[in-house]
Amino acid sequence: MDKLKTWAEIHVGIVRYVFEAPTAPYGHAGIYYHDVTDYYPKPEILDEFDPAARTFKKPESQDPNHPKNLQIAWNGVRNIRNTALNLSDYTQLLDFPDKVMQKRYGKYRQELRDLPEKYDSPYDVQFPIEPYRTEIKLTICERLQYVWSYIKSGKNIRSR
Repeated sequence: MDKLKTWAEIHVGIVRYVFEAPTAPYGHAGIYYHDVTDYYPKPEILDEFDPAARTFKKPESQDPNHPKNLQIAWNGVRNIRNTALNLSDYTQLLDFPDKVMQKRYGKYRQELRDLPEKYDSPYDVQFPIEPYRTEIKLTICERLQYVWSYIKSGKNIRSR
């Protein structure tokens, strides 16, 4: 059995992840894995990596609203959004069998695309729920409780 090493995943000079594995995984474009087994102290997420000196240093600011930290947070939101869009691409094909679900996924995908304009801060982003997860089977009692709580909230109930 191979001995585990500690690796730092580095993207654009910033540590994104620190993990243990016998070997580094295959990298993607712009991602670099650095063996930090013998480093003390171990680098942490958001530490900056200097490739020339092969050293890690703490970021300039721990403030989440620092421009560099905001950029990293927005990149994370963008990556999650793009992944969700890619995973639902198949629902927009012309031969997708369920046209109702296709329409729901179209609305879901538009909500994903509108995220950057809808929120001022990446820390406030609330991702829309994927349509297949909204088809929840409720008992009659649970349905009545849901409707009653909806009525008490004062929201407008529309029949489906």
